Amino acid sequence: MKFLLASVPVFALLGAAKADCLDGYTYVVGDIDGCGTINERGNCESVETCDICGQLCNQNESCQSYECGDTSKKCSLNVSTAITTIEQWEDSEFCARSCREGYVSVSGDISGWGEINGKGGAQPVNSCEECALLCDSEQTCMSYECSFTTLLCNLNTAREPVIAKHEDYEFCKLAAEPTAEPTAEPTAEPTAEPTTAEPTAEPTAEPTAEPTTAEPTAAPTDAAQGGAQSVECSGAPELIFDAVWSNVNGRRHLDLDQDGVITFSLKGGPSSGVNILLANAAELSGVTDLTESYTNAYDLYIGSTNENIIHGSASPGGAPAPGAVVDIGSGNQLITSTEYTKVWIKVAGTVVSVGKGDDASVNTFFSYDFGGSDYNIDRAVFTYGYGDLECL
Repeated sequence: MKFLLASVPVFALLGAAKADCLDGYTYVVGDIDGCGTINERGNCESVETCDICGQLCNQNESCQSYECGDTSKKCSLNVSTAITTIEQWEDSEFCARSCREGYVSVSGDISGWGEINGKGGAQPVNSCEECALLCDSEQTCMSYECSFTTLLCNLNTAREPVIAKHEDYEFCKLAAEPTAEPTAEPTAEPTAEPTTAEPTAEPTAEPTAEPTTAEPTAAPTDAAQGGAQSVECSGAPELIFDAVWSNVNGRRHLDLDQDGVITFSLKGGPSSGVNILLANAAELSGVTDLTESYTNAYDLYIGSTNENIIHGSASPGGAPAPGAVVDIGSGNQLITSTEYTKVWIKVAGTVVSVGKGDDASVNTFFSYDFGGSDYNIDRAVFTYGYGDLECL
């Protein structure tokens, strides 16, 4: 995510053993001077266990961190997470709220220095609470990242991380997806009377005695050539496939051509993105439950404006492989809301490449060699999400 040099020596802090902070708190090597007091609690008061000190912090909405030593059993409560020294005081361990109320902490990161309307972008803040307030102030902010040691703040329009955690940056996403805007006006009043004055005089015709076809069809009838396909998955873009596709358990299956290439077109909003599973068709046969435990496949992700990256994973739903994350760069989006963009994917043994246009030999945006065994990939599956990999 970040490769900015910080003014505080972070790396000395990251190797310290983690304290037993309560859930929802992050251990930080450091201290706030004095005996922090909130509503007459704390102030280096004696407690039976440090968990009680943490519970006292939970009971005070303004409490953002607590300090307690397993030996001294002295409790301090603070309204800030901003340490004043990077050294631990005696045996007192500093536990900072991982995320502000309304956000949840998840492990991971979004590459780059996230910025919204000039806010974030490695902005120095007095505390990570201030970073959260900056996110609150922007309607499109779905997550924030903040380091308790460098006190640098990033704001993101994407809610989920895409790469591994960076240093001590805490990734805090909105606790729930924002709901759509309510309708401006209430719906019309219900009709006062039934919509038909009288019931029909006669019942409908008798059902046919026999089924209309002698035998059921052998395969789903919605296989199609091209055409914009509706995929019922939050954030999925519109897709136009250049080859025949088939519907298998709600996913679109396409075969790679003899050169290991597929081409398709994408169009979608700034928060859209598509996951593509690359696997062997014979091995997929009979598999009805694609989960993260499925092996012998690669996972590609293509994002839009708010997450303008391509990344590849060595297993479905897994973390991106080292070096397999590419920032496409502004002006090179493969997914836009104004027009369809033609995209190609090529698989050559263990090398997977992604580019723009019809010709799979030019305009390459992403190329990565996963190494290891050749899975003989000849099938692409659109589209699924993380976790249970379901997108139906």
